[in-house]
Amino acid sequence: MTPEISELMRQNEENLIAFLRTDAKLASTFCKIAESTEEPEHRAKLLRDVKMAVNAIRYFGERITDPAICAELNNEADRLDGFPG
Repeated sequence: MTPEISELMRQNEENLIAFLRTDAKLASTFCKIAESTEEPEHRAKLLRDVKMAVNAIRYFGERITDPAICAELNNEADRLDGFPG
């Protein structure tokens, strides 16, 4: 593998990690909003969005090569998945 390809792959993984962390933060925000909303339809929509984020973190997280970051993302997905619906 050429150094250029290796560098592109490294950058791609860094971008994926940043995206998944951002997705987790957004989902966490949705959880906080869902806790305070009284409108059932809005709450249900927020919780669907949280589940989509969890699915994305689990699916794309499998592409991360750093075991510590994988564990971090999986722990966050577990925490979000355990949010009361």
